[in-house]
Amino acid sequence: MRSPLRSLLAGAGFLLLALLTPAHAAANRATPTAPAASGRLTKLKAALAQADRVTIAPQVATGKAPAPVTLTTAGIVNEFIDNLEIDEAYGPVRYDSQPDAVYTFSKGDKVIAELTQRRLDHLSWKGGAWDGDAVITVASYRKLQQWCQQSGADITGAVRQLGQQEAKATTDAARKFLQAFSPAAQRVFAAADSVTYTGSQVRRVSSPLSRVYPNKEELVSAAFRGLAETPGRWLEDDWPAAAVQTALLEVDPQLVLTVLQRLPEDDAGRRGAARFLFRHKVLNGMSAATAGPLAVRLADFVLRTGRNEDKPTVLEYIAGLPGADAANLLKDIATGKRTYAYAVPYDRSAINLEEPGLRFSAVLWLAKRGDPAARGLVSTLGGQKPYGPDQAALALATVLLDPKQPITPAIFKYRSRTLGIAAVDALRQRNESSLTVDALQAACRHTDREVARRGALLAQEHGLAPATEEGTAAADFEIDPGLASENPTLAVKEYTQQMDKALGRTLARLQVLRARAYDSLEDYAHAEVDYLNAAGTDYPEAAEARRRLPWLRWYLGDPEGAELAIAAALADEPSAELLLLRGIMRYGLEDFGLGTDSDLIAATVLDSTEGYAPLFQHFTALLGGRPDQSRLRPYFLSVEGLEDWPATVISFALGIVPPEQLLVLATQGEPAETAWHTCEANFYISQLARVAGNTEEERRYLAACVATNQPHVAEFWVAKSRLEKLRATQPATPPARTQRSNRI
Repeated sequence: MRSPLRSLLAGAGFLLLALLTPAHAAANRATPTAPAASGRLTKLKAALAQADRVTIAPQVATGKAPAPVTLTTAGIVNEFIDNLEIDEAYGPVRYDSQPDAVYTFSKGDKVIAELTQRRLDHLSWKGGAWDGDAVITVASYRKLQQWCQQSGADITGAVRQLGQQEAKATTDAARKFLQAFSPAAQRVFAAADSVTYTGSQVRRVSSPLSRVYPNKEELVSAAFRGLAETPGRWLEDDWPAAAVQTALLEVDPQLVLTVLQRLPEDDAGRRGAARFLFRHKVLNGMSAATAGPLAVRLADFVLRTGRNEDKPTVLEYIAGLPGADAANLLKDIATGKRTYAYAVPYDRSAINLEEPGLRFSAVLWLAKRGDPAARGLVSTLGGQKPYGPDQAALALATVLLDPKQPITPAIFKYRSRTLGIAAVDALRQRNESSLTVDALQAACRHTDREVARRGALLAQEHGLAPATEEGTAAADFEIDPGLASENPTLAVKEYTQQMDKALGRTLARLQVLRARAYDSLEDYAHAEVDYLNAAGTDYPEAAEARRRLPWLRWYLGDPEGAELAIAAALADEPSAELLLLRGIMRYGLEDFGLGTDSDLIAATVLDSTEGYAPLFQHFTALLGGRPDQSRLRPYFLSVEGLEDWPATVISFALGIVPPEQLLVLATQGEPAETAWHTCEANFYISQLARVAGNTEEERRYLAACVATNQPHVAEFWVAKSRLEKLRATQPATPPARTQRSNRI
């Protein structure tokens, strides 16, 4: 479950939030200087010369957006243009995200131009004279934001409103979920409020939950209504939803159906019932005459009243049911006979952002079923010039209808469970000679776990993946991998006992797990021994062991040994993680040369979503006297898939978020994250002070970083080393500490 903070920071929200605070001093900015004149700006100004009004429409991903504001004052277009400065150091960029604002320029009722602002500094011109998005300067988007607020269009307020709406929705959903259950059941959930989502832990909740309902019909009824209110997606359970479904799976399916049939047709509990029945395929074992009509009624209810993110799951399930009822529902949707509200992309924070529309998905599933109607529907819908995922759905439907056509890896580029699963099924239809290794590999790398899992199984069937033989002499014990993090002390004890009976890969697996437990206990010496033993095997676990060894040696104060371990691991395969570590280690040794640069740049190339590599490269360039060689801003303007916290830290490094705001944001995430976020926040503030030559301020924030005691955070070790050096070379009485220690 996302916290309200995560919701607020998603997409461009973290940038907008920053605009509520004073701007950084000029010395703290690290952005290129834009030329005074802009060719693209000149074209825009010429196009808008006739406009006499502009409508500013703040945008939000969900909830109700603020009302648009229309301005018709004299010189309004010039006011807008005067606040714009396009940074010509950056050519056209492309970034597909939720808009922050739309500006519509008109002459009377005639629309002259429409501009869309994304991530605050991306500006696109619909059908206009420049390609892609133009990048506006930091100073420019600050001025533009202020102008919008003064005009009555509070874009920042819209994002703040979104965060409040999502926080309230999460709280309301949790409250409604609990209200569905009896007081005794509510006490079960309350007692397990800190539970970690593992199979064994969920079981510890589901069993007492079942016991407090001697009457299982009451349990089923409560579960349906509770599952209808949980904020999590159908395919992404939190632990309460998982516990409820685990309890339901032990109830007689016929009794489950009895409760369902008693629900009124418009009862919200039907959404919860559909979530359970579809997710766990409870109806699949029943006759088509029973399952088909019931599934269609439930599907229709969810498609009418449910959330966008669950609707592709509904069609996927219906597609797998035999009988005419399921086929007719898909045909009704594909032909437009039945229409349902559906927004694509439905949620900028979701993984699967590129699902096809419902009509196109329905055609695809009909093709997978081999329905002859699919061919004509492909032709009909193909004339509508659909957007990318819709086109892909039609193309894949054609392939499913004609197994002779090849399946290219390109189909797996879309972040769509629907397309991915259908494509793997299409690959499965091929004989071995027509299978392409590239397509299988693309399937295995898919963003959806189920698609990747099915791709891996298919690859394994064709001898393209390693076998899963455990190689153990004692398969009569169950290994709990979650124990290493949940209770590392107990984990060491249990893994040690099991290692006495294990051989082969099972032994290697236990060595890695025990090493993780030792790592959590900060017993790095014992962890190193276990990792060394696992690293010497030929099992897949050896790769993890070789990746972790350099970190442990660094923690143990052996940078030379860490470098040797990195070199050995990199000989296996390139690793963004290890190149980043070597770059950080060299940074900690105050090597700000091109060698450190090259490691950090290479790490960014290998993994563009690893935001810390460009961060360290930025400070390496600044401290090395090469500010023009920082690659942070171009990276930030172009990267997709960056997590919200690194994005927030980067926005600080670029002068967008001030230090005090960064510290506030660090303490407002998930409880388990606040300590290491605070550690990182203090470290990066100290580095900015270091760049500015303010040693006293650097010392103060380094001390605050070290005080968080986060040994699993790389910045902690760099800060500790730097602070020790400062204290050795320039002893001083530390000033009163203003930062709270978040020791955990």
